[in-house]
Amino acid sequence: MKEQVQELALKEQAITIESQAQELIIDSSDSFTKGGEFLKQTKELMKGITSFFEPMKTKAYASWKGICAREKEFTSPLAAADIIVKKKMGIYQTEQERIQQEKDRKKREEEAVAAAALAKKAEELRDIGLDESANELFDEPVRNVIDLKNREVQPTKPSGISFRKDYEVEVIDEESVPTYFRGYVIRPVDLAAIKKLAKAADGDISIKGIKITETKTTVVR
Repeated sequence: MKEQVQELALKEQAITIESQAQELIIDSSDSFTKGGEFLKQTKELMKGITSFFEPMKTKAYASWKGICAREKEFTSPLAAADIIVKKKMGIYQTEQERIQQEKDRKKREEEAVAAAALAKKAEELRDIGLDESANELFDEPVRNVIDLKNREVQPTKPSGISFRKDYEVEVIDEESVPTYFRGYVIRPVDLAAIKKLAKAADGDISIKGIKITETKTTVVR
């Protein structure tokens, strides 16, 4: 009850001072001096109001912090789960891309071998005067010698899921890491700066003493 009375009194004083400020006329040396005194009075009342509300704000802030701490007890396991699953999905996506790249490499090699064999056969046919038969060998593209049925079908990504390139940076020989690299100071070894350099170079970067591994970050929209 006492606080309510004090609060009401402070509010009335503040409203009164505002009204007085509206009515105050400063047109002489004396009124100018009164203006200065008026400002001092306003400042003192402002301090009193701040002191009055300070304990309330402190109590409210403590309550807010307590609520945030309780909230974190609920959200922390979810945040940890989010990181765990995103990392696993990123690792899987990276491995699938590596597997596909290896399949594509082998496919290109086998297609090159098949094309060379086809060219050799065509040359042999031309050598014995069968130019038309040689030309017919190239009427259709060289078929992929890999059995497409054995190609692993890439899983369909869930809706709202995408992946972006990221990089893991690891020091393997700190003493050999250069002080400067592409205009940046990276010693003492600054892994965050090196990671930014790797991203800027789209992974096409090599720093002595540093291992840079391309990874995939899972993004949920």
